[in-house]
Amino acid sequence: MVERGPRYLSHTEPVATWIATISLPRLRVVRLRPAPDPSSQLYGWSVVNRGAHTYLYGHCYRQFGWSPVGHAPCAGTVKVARVPRGRLAAAPTYWNGVRWTAQPRQAVNIAPRHGPGGEARRVNPMQIARVGRCWIAVTKVGDWFGHSIYLDRAPTAHGPWRTAAVIPAVTLGPPSTYNTYFASITAIRGDNPVVGLSNNRWDGQLSGAYRPTFQSVPLRRWGCGAAGTLPRA
Repeated sequence: MVERGPRYLSHTEPVATWIATISLPRLRVVRLRPAPDPSSQLYGWSVVNRGAHTYLYGHCYRQFGWSPVGHAPCAGTVKVARVPRGRLAAAPTYWNGVRWTAQPRQAVNIAPRHGPGGEARRVNPMQIARVGRCWIAVTKVGDWFGHSIYLDRAPTAHGPWRTAAVIPAVTLGPPSTYNTYFASITAIRGDNPVVGLSNNRWDGQLSGAYRPTFQSVPLRRWGCGAAGTLPRA
């Protein structure tokens, strides 16, 4: 990440993707090297192991947006690549809407659309997990400036996605002072994802609000359980 603006977080931009090898339990970095796709698309923004593959989701994260019209145009785009399971140093292949290809320029946006007209989401930093028979994506649409967390489900790693639930992003105090951002799936309890949400103050002052909150979202009615089925779109 590089700050290109005149002040902190005014124009923070990702410029590359690297792989860190970390030893446990001391969390010591023992190796740091560029990823096979070192681009700022950030393949590895979300990572899921499933079957013979490791799926690497990419998002061009722009904290606070910084575009003249809000967030950068790429903030609503999510793409996916994959490598043989666990082989993060292997050259990835990319989903082009029909098949997996070695050409990164052919990767397509797999992000959900919503609304009566199927509008694209302008800011969609998805985090993905496999839960039972479902692929589940959790997103605080709008990130820092949104008010809702969307949970979308799909029959495959690349969609198509259907919105299964929308839950409020509740701040730890008045929204004029406190904010929320970056929803993620932090654990799976049974067949239910635990959604973590980051919290802070708009002015950045140290406070007890600078912490995550968590909630478990039941999936029984979605048909995602081990014995359930996921209807295909």
